Amino acid sequence: MKFFFIPTLVASMILLTLGACNQKKEKTCSLIAVSLEGPSVTMTITFKAVQTGDGVIETLTYTTSSGVVTVHNPGLPWAVTAEALARTPISIVASGTVKSGSLKISYEGSSGGNEIQGSDYCSQE
Repeated sequence: MKFFFIPTLVASMILLTLGACNQKKEKTCSLIAVSLEGPSVTMTITFKAVQTGDGVIETLTYTTSSGVVTVHNPGLPWAVTAEALARTPISIVASGTVKSGSLKISYEGSSGGNEIQGSDYCSQE
């Protein structure tokens, strides 16, 4: 009986150790996309946040000429539009985590042939 118990115990420990080694650690993502000069003309800006896999955003903050808005635990995909005055800085910042997938934040706008865009990305596969 002891002969079968020890090899079985050793094999079980090896399998548990290998299984633990294959588990991915959660990666913390700090994302930022900023335009310090802002758009060259007043325009509507669309801010977006998307994920693949198990990506989660805990806090998302966007800034336009209207002010600073913070969203906690936004449902993804997420999007909002806001007006940005000419030469006013705009930004979108987010913090989140991912084990297997990605997070992306972005902003974009256009008016009268003028365009502005920016993005940031974090992934772990």
